[in-house]
Amino acid sequence: MGVEETAAEEDCVTPKRGDCRIPENSCCPPPPPRKKPVQAIKQGPPKNGYFRPDDLDALFSVKPRKEGFL
Repeated sequence: MGVEETAAEEDCVTPKRGDCRIPENSCCPPPPPRKKPVQAIKQGPPKNGYFRPDDLDALFSVKPRKEGFL
């Protein structure tokens, strides 16, 4: 068992030569440029006016609450 373990350990070794290493940067890269703010397009009211159905108030009317259990 000892021979097999040492053979497996010898196969997997991190390279330590200088040309295999990640080069160190001398300085940090510049930050990414800022995005320009988006200009909102303001639209006026519609030419024909807003749609107003007759029963619109009935949809949003609040019904009185029933009394709860005492």
